[in-house]
Amino acid sequence: KAAQQDISLKKNSLPRPVAKTDKEGIILTGATGFLGAHILKELLEQNKDKKEIYCLIRGETELDARKRLCHVMETYFDKNTADIVSDESIIHVIAGDITDNPIDCIRQTLKQYPAAITQILHTAALVKHYGDYKNFYHINVEGTKNMLAVAETLGAEFLYISTESVGGLYIDIRESEQNFNVVREFTEWD
Repeated sequence: KAAQQDISLKKNSLPRPVAKTDKEGIILTGATGFLGAHILKELLEQNKDKKEIYCLIRGETELDARKRLCHVMETYFDKNTADIVSDESIIHVIAGDITDNPIDCIRQTLKQYPAAITQILHTAALVKHYGDYKNFYHINVEGTKNMLAVAETLGAEFLYISTESVGGLYIDIRESEQNFNVVREFTEWD
């Protein structure tokens, strides 16, 4: 219940979007993680609506953040995928952090590459199995609250996606990949 109360949003707490445009866009967080990188690759391959793709990535500069993203995409996939991601006309990299007022860096990027953000795909999280609770809370709870506020400000649909290890889900695969048992089921509060 404490987490529920903690995630309450304040209406109109952030300034409204900066640009009006006919282009639609998607913001993806966590693109340098395993799940986010795979979602980005799918977005690149399946973007039939030609939405602008923005990736919020930690980095001092846009160039630093883009280098991190290219390295991850080459590591998980191949050089060709990294080359596609390196093209700033295809992927708009936003150098920023979900825990550090992300609306400011998002608004700056939207001035340069305007689009009406219709969706935020939030996959960024700290997914280590052990660590300091404060770090997990700061990134996973406060960072998510920040991105919820961004979605509210931009009038965007918020899609939260996480890896199974974040919730402690244990999958027992003994016989085949098609036949597995979920040992812990998620509830609406997970």
